Amino acid sequence: MDRRHMFVLALIALIGSLVLPTRGTAQPGVEWSGQSAANSNGWSAVTHANGMFVAVARTGTGSRVMTSPDGAAWTARAVPTDNDWTSVTHANGVFVAVARTGTGSRVMTSTDGVNWTARSSAADNEWTSVTSGNGMFVAVAKSGSGNRVMTSPDGVNWTQRSSAADSWWTSVTYANGMFVAVGTNGSGQVMTSPDGVTWTPRASASDSFWNSVTYANGVFVAVAQSGPRSVMISGTGTAPSPVSPPAATSPTPAGSGPSNAPGPLTPLSPLAPGTPSPAPAPTPGLPSTPSPRSGGLVTPLGAQRVSRPEDA
Repeated sequence: MDRRHMFVLALIALIGSLVLPTRGTAQPGVEWSGQSAANSNGWSAVTHANGMFVAVARTGTGSRVMTSPDGAAWTARAVPTDNDWTSVTHANGVFVAVARTGTGSRVMTSTDGVNWTARSSAADNEWTSVTSGNGMFVAVAKSGSGNRVMTSPDGVNWTQRSSAADSWWTSVTYANGMFVAVGTNGSGQVMTSPDGVTWTPRASASDSFWNSVTYANGVFVAVAQSGPRSVMISGTGTAPSPVSPPAATSPTPAGSGPSNAPGPLTPLSPLAPGTPSPAPAPTPGLPSTPSPRSGGLVTPLGAQRVSRPEDA
């Protein structure tokens, strides 16, 4: 392939990168691009599992589910009932959605996100959120009398559970061995449960309209629609502890440290007139050299004098 052909191919690739959609090159979470939904329904929730995005809607006729393999190209899917579907999750090989409206069938399930089956809810409450954890599906509601929680081991068979309070429960999640639900319009706006069955009321940071709760990095985080502080957290998180600077050390006085530390120098006694200077101490490994003044041998500093025959 000559240079002209290589140039043409490079030019075609450049033009293609400018013309084709850029959704595949956008930085995830930072750069966003609009995509067309399967229809103009009021989409309320989306999840992902088994290589499929699945969204549910609160409005529409006969097609309140849409699926996509990549989040860009969506296909409308039929639903068994036109309920006000508010939340969808996936666990144990099944998608589960819950609704605020409907008669006896405010739950639907699907193994593939495409074909859906209506299921009987534990009560005709306004179910707002569903999650899974510890082998259990758990849904919470904004209506009902003492039974604003329902649980299911498989998404098909549901059981009423007593909620900690008759608040408008808006969101539920599971993490760190605990189900946590948040809500509004009540004295108890947080409740927790280890198993989804027995619930305990918890004090919220403030009386706000708490809309959603999630968990990551050791912290539960909830957000509110209104209130002076519209975020509350629970947990310490996993942020690294600040590193303390090394402690300052004082200089060690001479002679007060280890035995090899330098100490005060001892002055030498003056030599009497005519007394020769002492020879340096011999050190192993180095030969002696003649003294230029005395004709004798001088051992270099750090050397040991080596005996020779002529020295005998």
